[in-house]
Amino acid sequence: IIDELIDSTVAVIGNDANFGSGVLLDSFEAERLGLIDRFGSGYFVATVDHVVSTEQEYAVIFYNQDDDELDENEIELATVLGKDPSKDLAFLKINRKPDFAKGSKLARTKNPAAIGDDVQAIGHPNEMWWTYTRGYISQFRKNYEWFYDDDTKTMQADVIQTQTPISPGNSGGPLFSKTGDILGLNAFGDPEFQSINFAIA
Repeated sequence: IIDELIDSTVAVIGNDANFGSGVLLDSFEAERLGLIDRFGSGYFVATVDHVVSTEQEYAVIFYNQDDDELDENEIELATVLGKDPSKDLAFLKINRKPDFAKGSKLARTKNPAAIGDDVQAIGHPNEMWWTYTRGYISQFRKNYEWFYDDDTKTMQADVIQTQTPISPGNSGGPLFSKTGDILGLNAFGDPEFQSINFAIA
C-alpha cells in the first residue's frame, strides 16, 4: 500500500523555483465530488494555498518509479482551479497522469480516525523527494487559528495535530490514515517544539 500512496503524492513546483507537495484524487472521488461535471475531464490535485500563493505557472510532477529524483518527462502543467486562503487550501487540475498513479480517496466517515491512531505522510522535505514518514494523531483541533511568519493574516480551520515528522517541502502533501485514505493536508509545525505538526482536515 505504501507504493500506491507514494504514486498518488506529487511535487508541485512553480517556475520561480518554489515547491511543495500535493495529492492526486482518484477518478471515483473526482466523480463523487462532481469535479468532472464542473471543471471538465482531467485529474485533480489537492494542496495548500501557501504552496501556490504566488502568481506564476505551476507544474505537477509524479514519482519516477525508476529513480527517486525528479523525472522532467513526467511534468504536467497545472491550472489552479480554486483557493481558500482563509483555510490555506488550494485545488489544481492537470490533463494527464501516468497510468501507475491511481490517486487516493478522502476519508469520508464521520470519525475516520482517533487520537493515537497511526498516520502516514509523504512529501519532499528539503528536496528529499518522496520521503515517507509515519507517526500518530496527537489531537484534533477545531477552528484552530495560525499564521505564517511571512504573513500576519490569521487562518482558521479544523486541523489534525500529529507528531508525524514533517518539514518545509511536505506542505500540501497528504496525511494518510493507516488504511490509506486522505485525512488532511500537511501544512505547518510549531517552530519552537519538535513533533508538534498540523494537517488541515
